[in-house]
Amino acid sequence: MVRLLMFLFLLAPFGVCGQSDSTMHHRAKPWVQFVLGSRLPGGFFGIGGGVELGRAVNPAVVFGLGGGPDGATVAVGNEVRVWRTQRIGVQAWGYWNHAFGRLEEDEFVSGYRTTTEASSSIKAGASFLVHADPSLSFALRAGYSWALDVPTVTVERPSGTASAPSDDPYFGDGYLLGVTAMIWL
Repeated sequence: MVRLLMFLFLLAPFGVCGQSDSTMHHRAKPWVQFVLGSRLPGGFFGIGGGVELGRAVNPAVVFGLGGGPDGATVAVGNEVRVWRTQRIGVQAWGYWNHAFGRLEEDEFVSGYRTTTEASSSIKAGASFLVHADPSLSFALRAGYSWALDVPTVTVERPSGTASAPSDDPYFGDGYLLGVTAMIWL
């Protein structure tokens, strides 16, 4: 049930865009963001962007650079402005996150390789924003990550190959925490 609600939350911007008033003249405000933290959309470190089209319609995408055990990632989601003043604000957000997997090889000894397959998750939470100036905001992000699948890890050694679902807690459900710097363009 929670996954269904998160999926509908992620699709909400598309439904709202279809019913928007075409006579309203609202200037879209794009942003670029740098994300750093545990289990955040895009993984450990990501770079992304989005566009603020309205209070509840802020589609965004984050590309993770592969700093975590899941490898490079892409996250697609929506940011919803809950409250905002001149200096601070609160946003709710939800993302679908896809990790492409990871290949680790021992560079000094051949025959040792660990392959982590692709995985996906849903991430949702809230951000507390502090606006440094009109074009720069910093955010503390907190939320929860629901694993949709656990990747299989294959370990290859000269003595043989073994595969099993990952037992790394990173790939399970868990809390997430991190920081974001947003530059408004």
